[in-house]
Order: sequence, then C-alpha cells, then structure tokens
Amino acid sequence: MSKLTDTFLAVAEDCPATAGVVPPVKEGQKKTVARIQYELLTDSPPYTLTQEDVLFGTHVRHTGLDGETAAPLGLLRDEFLAEHRA
Repeated sequence: MSKLTDTFLAVAEDCPATAGVVPPVKEGQKKTVARIQYELLTDSPPYTLTQEDVLFGTHVRHTGLDGETAAPLGLLRDEFLAEHRA
C-alpha cells in the first residue's frame, strides 16, 4: 500500500456532485463501510489517522472484531495490512 504524505486530495473538476451527504444508516441493518469511515474520520481530530488506520479501523468495526478476539489487534492489523488490496 502506498503511503500518501503531504497530499491534498481534491474533487475532480468533472464531478457532477454539488455537495456531500452523510452516509445513511438504515434501521435494522449494519453500518456500511462508507458510514464507518465517515464516523472514524469525523470522530478523530484532523490529520491524526493514516490511510492504514482508517482501513483497519473500518475492517475491525465492519467485521465485528472490536470485541474479544483470540489474537491481539496489533497482530491482526499487521496481517490485514500485509494483504494486497486494490
């Protein structure tokens, strides 16, 4: 995974969107990846999370690993980040 540092990501000039929206949560359904990432980013002070923090934090919450696990989260994080992701 390539690390982005000192990089500002902007919306493409040809993007038809005029505003962003908070990803919705549907009653009785689990949160989407978009919603989990939104919450991670808005609940953290600016510029404190890395891309890896967001990806692994999302994985943990989406799969339910934030409870008790057999392996320490640090080890699970290393294994998760070692896999190639497109």
